This record gives sequence, C-alpha cells and structure tokens, in this order.
Amino acid sequence: MTDLDRNVYHEQIRLIYNQGPVLVAGATLCAVIITVFLWRHVPQSTLLIWLAAVGVSTLLRIWVITVYLNADTNVRERPLWGPFFWLGTLTAGMIWGAWPLMFYQLYSTEYLLLISTIFAGMVAVSAASGSVYLPSFLSFSIPLILPLSFAHIMSGSESLVLTGWLLIMFLAVNFFLAARGHRHYRELIRSQLVNVELMERLAEEKQIAERAVIAKSRFLAAASHD
Repeated sequence: MTDLDRNVYHEQIRLIYNQGPVLVAGATLCAVIITVFLWRHVPQSTLLIWLAAVGVSTLLRIWVITVYLNADTNVRERPLWGPFFWLGTLTAGMIWGAWPLMFYQLYSTEYLLLISTIFAGMVAVSAASGSVYLPSFLSFSIPLILPLSFAHIMSGSESLVLTGWLLIMFLAVNFFLAARGHRHYRELIRSQLVNVELMERLAEEKQIAERAVIAKSRFLAAASHD
C-alpha cells in the first residue's frame, strides 16, 4: 500500500467514525420503536432480552467511536480502527438478524411485511455509509437481511416468499450502489489529497523562490555599494 492509499484509507475511517454516532443512534431508535410497537404481540421477556442486546451493542460501539474521536492523529492512524468499526456493525447486524429466529412464528403476514419494510429502510441507510466505508455496509446488511429473507422464502406464503426474494434483490442493488459510491468516494478523497500535496509543494517552491529573490537583491545591493 502506497502512502497515498494509506492516507485515503485513514480519511475513510475518519469520515465513517464521524458518521458513527448518527448511524448508531438511528439503529437504536428503530429498535426502541419496534419494541414499543410490538410490546403486546410477543413475549415481553424475550423482546426485552433482544432490546438489551441491542443496548449493549450500542454502548460498546459508542465507546469505541468516542475513543477514536478523542484520540490524537498517531493513534487514529493505527490499522485496528477499521476492523473495530465493522465488527461493531457486524454485531449489530447479527442481533437484528436474530429477530426472525426469535419472533417470526408469532406474527401475522401483515406484521412481517411491515418489519420487512423497516429492514429494507435500514439497508438503504447503511448503503449511504457503505459509500464511505464498504465493509460497514456488508457487515451490517448481510446478517440483517438474509435470515429474514430465508425465513420468508421457507414460510410457504406466496406474498412472503416474494418479499423474501425482493429483499435479497434489494440487498444486491444496494450493494452495487454502495460499491460504486465507495469507488467514487475513494477517487474523490485521492484527488483532494493530491491537490493538498500539490498546494503544499507550490507553497514551498514559492518560499524558496522568494528567499532566492531576497538573497539576490541583497547580493546586488552589496555589490553596488562596494
């Protein structure tokens, strides 16, 4: 990896960590809303266990994000921050993906279609962050969507089977968009870093030229005086 590629990567990590609090807060808010909405329709103890798992994951992710944001430049450039972030999103995706295993048989088709819509919206939001750092999209969206999709496909209900395949297609489309955005984002960051480097070189060359002009002027003045 060249120095430029390394700097591009560090800038991606900086951007995704800056977005982290909003992403974590959004996912947690969705979990709370779903819990309140489904409180009377599922075993409350099981629902609370699931919500507690979401809460623990949220606290750990916020802690990692806070440590990164408060760290100095040398610490931020360590290679561990990228894996830390996508491990956090992977954990969150797995907790959300466990939902079908815990509650699927308790819901009517109407509720399952509503939950599918919520999950699709979360994938769309995750695709936006994937444009900055693609592993964050993959580690969250795949374990989020696939368990529910497979549960739909295995349900035997025509509407749910169709929804399951549509969710998989939606995931694939968002992966394509996130991957393309990821490439464009890297190119944009690369261009910005190259421009900054060029401006710094121009500034240095300008200073050298100015010092040369001053030295020449002093030399000529001294020669004229002599």
